[in-house]
Amino acid sequence: MGNAAVRPTVNITPLIDVLLVLLIIMMVVSPKHERKYEAKVPERPKATVPNTSDVSLVVQVLRTGELRLNTQPVSKQELSVRLTEALAQRPTELRTVWISAAPELDYGIVTGAIDVIKTAGATPIGLRIDQS
Repeated sequence: MGNAAVRPTVNITPLIDVLLVLLIIMMVVSPKHERKYEAKVPERPKATVPNTSDVSLVVQVLRTGELRLNTQPVSKQELSVRLTEALAQRPTELRTVWISAAPELDYGIVTGAIDVIKTAGATPIGLRIDQS
């Protein structure tokens, strides 16, 4: 009996039982504490819609191939002249021109209008597709 090695083992079952009891107590007690801080959500700011009719330039290419600048009919030459004048008076960040075209319109007609807009000095050119 003298050579038998005795190996001590740690019984952690009581420790786990105590931890689980403490966890349950904390879960039961914590919802009963009063909250000292209220969350105050800021009010939504009132939406102000800027007047974009003075700022945006929209070139419409109709199904018939006609061009319009902000709903006024123009020819290609007149479009180039009016856009050049309008863009020369604007700062660089406001030189965006939108082109609006029907999806079934011939690609060549739209690219011709884009060329006129680009030579007038518009940067960038935004493309809108009409759904109607």
